Amino acid sequence: MIATASQDKSIKIWRSKDLHQLGQLKGHKKNIWDLQFSPSDKQLVTVSGDNFIKVWDLHDIESGVEKQRCIATLQGHQDQLVKALWINMGMQIASASVDGVVKIWNMKKKQCVNTFEMHEDKIWTLDIFEHIEQIEAEEEDEEPTFKSTIRLLTGGCDSTIKIWQDFTKEQEEEEKEAELLKVRQEQELSHLIREQDFEKAAILSFRLSKQRDLFLIMKKILSTNEESKLDQVDSVIADFRKFDTLKQGDFKHQPQSDDKGPKATMTRIIKKLLDLDKLKLVETMRNLNAKYEHAPIAQ
Repeated sequence: MIATASQDKSIKIWRSKDLHQLGQLKGHKKNIWDLQFSPSDKQLVTVSGDNFIKVWDLHDIESGVEKQRCIATLQGHQDQLVKALWINMGMQIASASVDGVVKIWNMKKKQCVNTFEMHEDKIWTLDIFEHIEQIEAEEEDEEPTFKSTIRLLTGGCDSTIKIWQDFTKEQEEEEKEAELLKVRQEQELSHLIREQDFEKAAILSFRLSKQRDLFLIMKKILSTNEESKLDQVDSVIADFRKFDTLKQGDFKHQPQSDDKGPKATMTRIIKKLLDLDKLKLVETMRNLNAKYEHAPIAQ
């Protein structure tokens, strides 16, 4: 197939062997400046002076079936679009506008995943090329290896050519590792709570920003003693003030408390949480204090 576009805001699809017109696509409101077939599917991307990117479905267009063929309209550029390019085997689209902005779009999510603003004037060319990098062997008797990466090239009226490297895979791997780490930490938190190791559980729940778990852990610690919760909290605050006095160099008033009791445990927890992130602890306590059932401990 052949696709053409013009200033009449329409796209025409032609059969290549006899130049018979198969169909016409309409939807843009201004001149269409670029279009490109997908390398992996029967789809077409077009960009226009109306600041929109449109993706069209060309399946069964040869049969003459009339249907809505615009399957995506991507909006995010603030100026006229002049170039579009499929990258990563059709999984993404790169677009460029006359204000020197390049955007990368994820076609599965239909959203912008990156924006580059390095050009100072209009971008008139956009392309990809394969970059081969030699990796030296670790041992003298080993042959060097080669790493191939796809890079994006842009050229503009500012008389510069920019070369961009795609780190999508690296970012996805980092996100997967972070998600896996979070799952492992949540499993560890559940294990610590089951084992009643509340001090470590409180620290981990704070790191994971699990405010409800932190409240339940603190509540469990304070409920292990017959003394009222408010009295225990007041005692913890008093002990912590003594710790603060020690920090300032006054060793005359050292806290004398049972290292294994609930008050001592709470004092150690609060001290560690303050050392980790004082502002985050204040915000956590503020959020807990906003709920009536959490207020006694949060205060």
